[in-house]
Amino acid sequence: MPSSTETIARALRVLAATINAPDDVPRLAQQEAAERLEELERCCKEVGDANERLGARVIAAEKHSTGLTAEVERLRAALERISRWHGEFPETGKHWPNGTPTSYQVEHGSNGERDFMRGIARAALADTAQAPITAAARDVLAERARQISAEGWTPEHDDQYDDGELIGAAFCYSAQAAGFWPHKDRAPAFWPWDKSWWKPTTPRRDLVKAGALIQAAIERIDRADGKEAQS
Repeated sequence: MPSSTETIARALRVLAATINAPDDVPRLAQQEAAERLEELERCCKEVGDANERLGARVIAAEKHSTGLTAEVERLRAALERISRWHGEFPETGKHWPNGTPTSYQVEHGSNGERDFMRGIARAALADTAQAPITAAARDVLAERARQISAEGWTPEHDDQYDDGELIGAAFCYSAQAAGFWPHKDRAPAFWPWDKSWWKPTTPRRDLVKAGALIQAAIERIDRADGKEAQS
């Protein structure tokens, strides 16, 4: 079945033939045909304009649908990351008089546990944040989350390092990645912590660790500034 555009085009051809007919066709018929031709031309233009508007709406709808799909995927990925956390809290490094380790809740209270879990969720969402976010940025954020959840480097823990230790550790890993300190088996003299914490691997991985440590240092500064503003 021909489309409406094809039907109109065929009618235009018929009317054009009528207008260009021999002189024996009455002048009134030719004038009427010309008027109909103009009317159909207007119809064709309106149809074309409507098609353009419809096409623009289709494109906009496709873009909106793509954006919604990306947002759903982002949230799904974040939920998957959160679901992989099995509820472990970092060790506090403190003990009861009988030698039993104290729990995270004992040291930080229920609010501390809540803040820690919020940090896990924020890190998961940040890891799947809106584009553009590169693999490097995701890895730094994931490393920071790992330092908190697996190593116990919580904000409270980091607040004690007010002498540039976090920045110094980041510098050491950056120096290792750049080849300025080629020794993986021993920590640099300016390494701020026990040598057992010196764990270089590949240049990229070392830079990821450095980035996470820099992030921790910036967050510590922000917290300190916030406390000063409140006091």
